[in-house]
Amino acid sequence: MSYKIRFRKRVLSRLETGLSQCKAARLFGISRNTLADWLARRNRGEGLAPRKRAGKPKKIDPERLHAIIHKTPDIYGYEIAAELGCSCSAVYYALRRHGYILKKKPPPSRNATKSSANPSS
Repeated sequence: MSYKIRFRKRVLSRLETGLSQCKAARLFGISRNTLADWLARRNRGEGLAPRKRAGKPKKIDPERLHAIIHKTPDIYGYEIAAELGCSCSAVYYALRRHGYILKKKPPPSRNATKSSANPSS
């Protein structure tokens, strides 16, 4: 949530009248850390405007993802991740974002296969 600049100025003006940071934070319903951040930014001359938040860049090119899936439709998610150089969760979210449903699960590990093939009891 982002507070309006007018609100930030009003809170800081109350501090100049002698109100403590703790009481001002409680009075205006904001955290003390937020108030301390606003004070530090004002003292550094950065202004009180909300900072721009950088959205995460999309790592996966949709056309490349589409080409991989059409080239090998039975590919596993971890194989797509290895080919694209990203994480499995990034592949999962990209697939969902573009309307693909990945129903394959990776094969069980060697240890899990051995233990289920040779039950000890």
